[in-house]
Amino acid sequence: MSGRVLMWAGLIASVGAAVPVGAAGDIRPVHSARMLAAHSDLVVVGTQEPSGAIRIETVVKGRWATPTIAVDLAEFDAKPISHFWSGPQPDLTGQVVAFVDLRFRPRIVANGLFRIGKPGGPGVYSYWQPANPGGYTLCPKASDRFGYADLAAILKEAREGIVEAAKKQKELLTAIREAKDTATALKALESLEPLTRLGDVAIQQAVASLIGPGRIGAQDFVMYACNVRDPESWPLVKEVYEKTQEDVLLLHVWQIGSMESLAYLKSIAYDKSKRPYARYAALHAIRDLAGRLREAGREDDARAVDKVWQQAHKELWGQFSQ
Repeated sequence: MSGRVLMWAGLIASVGAAVPVGAAGDIRPVHSARMLAAHSDLVVVGTQEPSGAIRIETVVKGRWATPTIAVDLAEFDAKPISHFWSGPQPDLTGQVVAFVDLRFRPRIVANGLFRIGKPGGPGVYSYWQPANPGGYTLCPKASDRFGYADLAAILKEAREGIVEAAKKQKELLTAIREAKDTATALKALESLEPLTRLGDVAIQQAVASLIGPGRIGAQDFVMYACNVRDPESWPLVKEVYEKTQEDVLLLHVWQIGSMESLAYLKSIAYDKSKRPYARYAALHAIRDLAGRLREAGREDDARAVDKVWQQAHKELWGQFSQ
């Protein structure tokens, strides 16, 4: 495995590593709506229901098919913690602006929940981390570093962040295209990865078109796609694999979380005309795909993959363990 592959594998491990809530040294980021929008898959305006789900009124960025979205808001209580609060109690409408990461189970990006106050009040309430160890809590207006006056103000900045992120994506693609060496191209690709959100398939297509000597390799691209974790990118990743026939790529494709990849991986695992390592890698990817789907909250799909894995393991594993 090349040094570049190891670098990207290490990056994936660091992204996926869990840090205990409230652990010492767990410093929580506090970002503006502009920054949060750039690093979110979904931005919505809605109302928090008693169940904790958000009933969506407006989708500002991204796509969501149902009227509600279940997001863990345990850390975003509408009631302030008394010893960190100053001034009158917040007078809230129940309306929220949520910045959501969809690559796993839907979750709030950093401090990306804002509560809207009633007209005539202080405006928008944000969240901060007043003490470490400790999590987010409602921020007093006197300590609020953003000071959004109302819903319109926060949405204006969020939309500006979406536009700025798209501009930055184009700049980074140009940097990869014009790179004089691989190190420069990979540096730009590393900066592009967190700005590539679910649904940005056109961006991934543009990156794939730049695979070539002196820029980025097929392995670099696939690890980038695995970090993005967009199931819609599977046809593109499959195309790159079929062009290069670099079997090591199959070990990683489960991270994309595409059910469409299952039939393809199964066909390779069972095809005795394929290279032994390709079959072995495909079999491993089937096993790991189930875990990725569970991580994303897709339990029914995970169970379907489990059945394929159990049968394939029973029928094929002995061929690779001898």
